[in-house]
Amino acid sequence: MLTTFGLPLLFLLGLTELGQSVPPGLKITPLGNGDLQISITNATPSDAFEIYHTPTLDPGFVWNLNLLGYTGQSNFTISAKSSPSGFYRALNGSDLDSDGIPNFKDANPTNAAIGLLTVIIETPANGSVVY
Repeated sequence: MLTTFGLPLLFLLGLTELGQSVPPGLKITPLGNGDLQISITNATPSDAFEIYHTPTLDPGFVWNLNLLGYTGQSNFTISAKSSPSGFYRALNGSDLDSDGIPNFKDANPTNAAIGLLTVIIETPANGSVVY
């Protein structure tokens, strides 16, 4: 249901460009079968957006990356079946904290002091087969 997605509180952050008279906006449209289309209006061809989701606006919950967009992409289709309620936001840029690490590889994309996310798998050993 469209009403369960907190539509009044959808918003766009970090999107103003110098010289851009009308800032980008966010529009969400139900496509049926639990799918949604998120459209970013007034985007420029040089914008690269990321779509984030959170189930609540409680500060204890984090915004999770839902989709990575490519440069120039302003329309996203998402399946909301696994998260029937919540909030979405779009961020412009692939390196929010300007530390040289793309957001999807950054341990905390909003803090330049925390760099590359590293995951070490200790078990099973390299080359092992797990059944």
